[in-house]
Amino acid sequence: MLALKFLLTILGFGLFASAAILVACDVFAAARLRWLLKRHEIAEVALAASHDYRPAPLWVARAATLEERP
Repeated sequence: MLALKFLLTILGFGLFASAAILVACDVFAAARLRWLLKRHEIAEVALAASHDYRPAPLWVARAATLEERP
């Protein structure tokens, strides 16, 4: 019975440790994703400030909506 108690205790600590590692990985992934998205937003703002956006010519928009003819 003592061996079973130690085995179950070790398995319990192992399960707890694996759950803690999964939580830490999820927190790290969320923080990294938030950092990447924030960096992407900063790059978009810098790009918008550096370029003068003009609408595409009407023929480009018309060509994109027309079906191809055989």
